[in-house]
Amino acid sequence: MYTDADTWSYLNERSQISPYSGTIRDVYDGEAYRELSVFLSQPANVSLLLNTDGVSLFHSSTVSLWPIWLVINELPSRKR
Repeated sequence: MYTDADTWSYLNERSQISPYSGTIRDVYDGEAYRELSVFLSQPANVSLLLNTDGVSLFHSSTVSLWPIWLVINELPSRKR
């Protein structure tokens, strides 16, 4: 596990968007991400990936659970 200081360090060291090579290997290669390059060039700006999926707690229950997971895209892939 890493600390908040480590996270800030990773965000400050983020790499520049490289020229598109024709292969999408990471979120950085996507067209929508590239359109945000000016906004994301500011150190305090980040983009987030939102994941959620609902599940019923029991088959006969009307109660469900919807976990929400946010990922900071600008962190190195191994730290996301």
